[in-house]
Amino acid sequence: MQGKNQFIDDIWAHLKAFKLKLNLFAGQLAKNDLSHFSRLNSIPSVNEEKLKNYEDGLKKLHFEFERRFQDFSAIQTELNIFTMPFNVNCEAVRSDLQLELIELQSNNHLRQSFLNMPKLEFYKSLSKASEALGSRVAAWPRPPPKIRDLDTALVEKRKRLPRNLLDQFRNSIPSRCSVVSAVFGDPMTY
Repeated sequence: MQGKNQFIDDIWAHLKAFKLKLNLFAGQLAKNDLSHFSRLNSIPSVNEEKLKNYEDGLKKLHFEFERRFQDFSAIQTELNIFTMPFNVNCEAVRSDLQLELIELQSNNHLRQSFLNMPKLEFYKSLSKASEALGSRVAAWPRPPPKIRDLDTALVEKRKRLPRNLLDQFRNSIPSRCSVVSAVFGDPMTY
């Protein structure tokens, strides 16, 4: 799971898939469906009490995963922004990211680049309009070598987010709009 060039969202995807599989397996055992349990399926008569024990074990394991990785759930929106910024609802993200995300999502060239490049290369190549988000993401360190260290790394990363870049971009929007209005003759005032 922790391989070279793995980003935190890749690790989270593996964890989510594993949790979904645990739920699927527990549900199937509850219905005596052994289609994903070839060894159990090969036994002519499986003890239902043992199946119930297996089901309970899977449910406990799922609960433990939920508890252990609840920090990932807390930053799900931020992970979604990084993983697929063009599919995120701008109204669902923090207000300090909304305008920049709209700029990013409105650019078809960037959308195409995102689909055709590795994530790190895409974020490094972002234009000035999207540079704050891109430089933050491009500067993210590789995940810690152990899953248990992710909690500490995520908390530290949150503390270092450069809010001044986003504030600077947001404050420059009226002047940018004024320039566009002057060029195109739009009578809007800002």
